[in-house]
Amino acid sequence: GAPRRAFKNDFRAILLNQCRDSGGSCRTVDCGGSRCANGTAAITETFLDSDFCLQPRGDSFTRRSIFDCMVAGSIPVFFWRRTAYLQYQDFLPDEPGSYSVYIDRNAVKNGTSVVKTVLESYTKEEVKKMREKVIEYIPRMVYAKHNKGIEGIKDAFDYAIDGVLT
Repeated sequence: GAPRRAFKNDFRAILLNQCRDSGGSCRTVDCGGSRCANGTAAITETFLDSDFCLQPRGDSFTRRSIFDCMVAGSIPVFFWRRTAYLQYQDFLPDEPGSYSVYIDRNAVKNGTSVVKTVLESYTKEEVKKMREKVIEYIPRMVYAKHNKGIEGIKDAFDYAIDGVLT
């Protein structure tokens, strides 16, 4: 997303600066103005080609981008626990570290390249396992068309109903 210059110590701007300074190991999609409002292919391509996707909070703790990145098979990186861990228990794995990375936002605000350091600490095998977990949970995040369905597989609606009934 785009930085929010109106906010003092804007967290998105901090992340974008760290990404810019990462020496090419990080890519961004410029979402200034309304360039990302229509779900542009540039966003999807970036998710498809990335192991991790940084997910700062948006206008609320959760952003649509979280689910877009996971449906593309990318591993979300959260900076607030409430972004996903505390509100989507019926849809996401019980063990947050199996499908995502959590980095405390205060460590990032200190100006170090903590994001790059943390993400580079994961081995290729760990990234592969996390990505497999993300992919396993994709049906829980999408809705099948009622007459087309995903035969024999529960979708997000099924999990929502199960959550209400239990």
